[in-house]
Amino acid sequence: MRNHIKVPSRAWYGDSEIDLLFPEDFNVENCTGKDVPPIDSSKISEAFDNPIGTEPLTVLLNGKHRVLILIEDHTRPIICSELLEILVSRLNSAGISDDNICILVANGTHRPLTGIEMEKKFGRRICSRIPVRFHNCFTNSVYIGKTSRGTPVHIDSLVNEYDFLIGVSGVYPHGMAGYSGGAKIILPGACGLESILYNHSSFRGTYLDADNNDIRADMEEAARIAGLDFSINSVINSKREICGIFAGDVVKAHRQACNFAEDVFETDAPESADALIINSYPMDTELFQAAKALEIKRFYPDAQVLVLIADCPDRFGYHALCGPGGKLFEHEKQGIKDSLKNRHLIIYSKNIGRAELLNKFPPETTLCSDWNEVINVLSTLLESTSKRIVVFPVAPIQIPHKR
Repeated sequence: MRNHIKVPSRAWYGDSEIDLLFPEDFNVENCTGKDVPPIDSSKISEAFDNPIGTEPLTVLLNGKHRVLILIEDHTRPIICSELLEILVSRLNSAGISDDNICILVANGTHRPLTGIEMEKKFGRRICSRIPVRFHNCFTNSVYIGKTSRGTPVHIDSLVNEYDFLIGVSGVYPHGMAGYSGGAKIILPGACGLESILYNHSSFRGTYLDADNNDIRADMEEAARIAGLDFSINSVINSKREICGIFAGDVVKAHRQACNFAEDVFETDAPESADALIINSYPMDTELFQAAKALEIKRFYPDAQVLVLIADCPDRFGYHALCGPGGKLFEHEKQGIKDSLKNRHLIIYSKNIGRAELLNKFPPETTLCSDWNEVINVLSTLLESTSKRIVVFPVAPIQIPHKR
């Protein structure tokens, strides 16, 4: 075998690499991204001092006494420890003590984090200093209004106990909301199941478009109703390092983050392919989230074989709305099947069993636990083709720019 490629794996579980070996007759191209260098701590502080669409954070905090930090969970790849250290220090300098700061993990319909996951995501010192609470979409939500599109906004009751709300999240391509981040920290992040169900099932979303997007617009209206005062949006590179940060107004700061993310994630790629190798890092912790990597197939309608690499140390994962037992479970499965059309999907994972695979993917899907098995299946399926293989090593944060 001649073609040898390494791809990253196991976000939150050691960030190791997987060796991929291809036969000599495979025409393989590895499409790596731009890999922008990380920013230093001064850039984080600068984002707070020169926000987009609002007064500086210290000015906004005048007369405020209690601050709630709403933050994304472990299914998102950003390590938030340094950002939180700087943010909490800034709050302390504004006269807000640790006792009057709380972190609400806006996990939407996901499960709470374990103690080890909290330390990895937020840092041990922050977890020791600041109380961390978890949103529960099934209970303790209060009704605060309705969006113009009809979504009832049931927000976590903890929100009403604080007079200043800060959202902290990452910006990644998203199939429904255009990009993640911004108002998503409120809806679905901190809303009750009724709100999330209405938003997710009533409107059409648009991949990579946050402006012409009814789902996103509805989320942003909900964030206004909830009173989100300051939005912090981070963009990462292929190593999960923050390479851009945009803070301020929940819409204006988010849009600048999206523009930056689009540039960072843009990946030089060939015009066509017979098969795509789609590595789900840095969202490869669980299969439910790893499936987002498949969005990249939109750029290659001619690719008849898709290989999803998904290490998934947390196995299938949990989603109260779209996972097993959820109200949109069957709808989610049908959506995946429809999007695949006549393409053959291979999932390469050492941790997923077939029963778990069938929670999201059609029975025609091939599951392989050994890379040699993948090569054997590919060789058979691509026998009459030129075997053009395109590899996307960090597919969830890549946007192909075809030559």
